[in-house]
Amino acid sequence: MVEAVLPICLQETFTLPAGEILVWQVEVRPDYTPDVDITLLDEVESKRAASFKTAALRAVFVAAHASLRNVLAARLGVNPKSLVFDANEWDKPSLRHPCCDLEFNISHSANRILIAVSSAGPVGVDIEKILPEPPYEVASIAFSQNERAALEREPAARRVNVFYDLWTRKEALVKAMGLGLGIELQDIDVSPDMHAGRSKAILFATLAEAGDWELLRLPLIAGFSAALSRRRHQPKAAVGEKTRLANFELSRHVFGHKKLDSNIQVQ
Repeated sequence: MVEAVLPICLQETFTLPAGEILVWQVEVRPDYTPDVDITLLDEVESKRAASFKTAALRAVFVAAHASLRNVLAARLGVNPKSLVFDANEWDKPSLRHPCCDLEFNISHSANRILIAVSSAGPVGVDIEKILPEPPYEVASIAFSQNERAALEREPAARRVNVFYDLWTRKEALVKAMGLGLGIELQDIDVSPDMHAGRSKAILFATLAEAGDWELLRLPLIAGFSAALSRRRHQPKAAVGEKTRLANFELSRHVFGHKKLDSNIQVQ
């Protein structure tokens, strides 16, 4: 297991050996105020933060992007405010830095955030708060025929969780591929082995040439569904420990040595 050090201060760095992925879980607590962390953001991020209609949404956005900057800066040994981001035509962010093999992804829902940093190639993460009445209409637009059939086969008591399992896996894959709205979502099938902690995506039509992608359920938080996507044949996964950073609570998950147990619960 990699002994990574969370960025409590700028002098502390962590290593990320080739072929490994680190995932942080961040909880934004009610007493969090973004006044200090917003100073880490660039002009574009600050404008996006200001566009949110509620203070709670703005706080989560600032926490997410400040945390991402802190994590990346700790890996690179630089000031988090100095980081410059680029984006491809589908708005997938990348880091403008000589450390060109470092990839990352971020997702947030309600008061929870996921940050993934990878030296193992492209990575995508997604987290969604599980609502008692999910937006099932999304399935008719975004789910493949196999995914819709799999959802309909589930008993009513399980259908909500299965919907979010399918959605977070698909969203994580789309983000890892970096094609955004350029992807026809119904050409992606994440339903095979969907009850397993680890599964493979099936790509149809023009996406069939995009390579093999693996999907992992992240058993992080009660009341949320979360998933990670990466190219297949990357190292296995293990779960790390938890520590605190300012008003955040972060759980570190180290991917690289052991098989992910889908029953693991982070305390």
